[in-house]
Amino acid sequence: MRVTPLIRVGLSAGAVAIILWRVPIAAMWATLQNLHGLWLWPALASALASLGVRTLKWRGLLRAGGCRASGRDGMRALFGGFALGVVTPGRLGEFGRGLFIAEAQRGEVISLNLIDRFLDSWSVATFAVVSLFLVGRWLAAIVSLAVWIVLLPALLSLPEIISWLRAKTWWGKIPGPQSRPAGPTLIKFAVASFAAWAMLSTSLDIITFYFLLCAFHPTRFITAPATFPWIVMASGIPLSLGGLGLREGAAVLLLSHYSITAAVATDAALFLFAFLSLLPALGGGILLLLSRQGSSGRAPAFSALLPGRILPSEWPMNEK
Repeated sequence: MRVTPLIRVGLSAGAVAIILWRVPIAAMWATLQNLHGLWLWPALASALASLGVRTLKWRGLLRAGGCRASGRDGMRALFGGFALGVVTPGRLGEFGRGLFIAEAQRGEVISLNLIDRFLDSWSVATFAVVSLFLVGRWLAAIVSLAVWIVLLPALLSLPEIISWLRAKTWWGKIPGPQSRPAGPTLIKFAVASFAAWAMLSTSLDIITFYFLLCAFHPTRFITAPATFPWIVMASGIPLSLGGLGLREGAAVLLLSHYSITAAVATDAALFLFAFLSLLPALGGGILLLLSRQGSSGRAPAFSALLPGRILPSEWPMNEK
């Protein structure tokens, strides 16, 4: 059965209630009072650097994939996806970048969006394999590494795979009736360089997490790469809105092995969400507001997502 938004809200509330039961608000507040704010500055710098890398990667994908969208439209799509990712389960809203692009380029953007999100997920999975070696789970690490190697050719063939999917008759029905591209295939390009960009952005995310942990509790650097990928994968489970509760619960469970209290783990996870999700979402919201002001006074793009509002094809950004 399809999980409705109401059920997801209930799951999010339930997860938060369990965390608050295990981690009293008073303990979290006491942890915040002992925060070493100086560590937040390198954390912010690292988060902004990661956002910059993701932006460069997306712009490079648009050019390599032969997308005809302008740089402004591409950035609107990217940051619009960031904004949607905060309010959707498992950041699934980041797959909706095509909602913020003109119909003529929507097919290419949707295809490249799939590649971009797959590369980000692959980089997190790669660090998850590394974390198994770091914590000494040798059997699981070797098996995971073998699976990673087997799937590597599929990663390098992503444009060909997406092109094959785009040739299917059901492709145009998934994102919307206007998403079917004019061309039958996606321009082939080398994926390896973009995979390296994804690894770099995830590395910066891990550094951000390390600085946030240091702001709350002195810890070794190995703590961050050993726990970060699993916290991210837990928050990506599409059960609660924005990964709320799942992310914090995973942080409490994993960081307890490094003598980090539940209150510290919860606060660090919330700050991680603010730095890596809310920050780019805020940028997306500002960009969409600027786009609205630049239009002829018609409704903003977000209104197309609400019942009874205008369709994507009627957004002012689609007018040429």
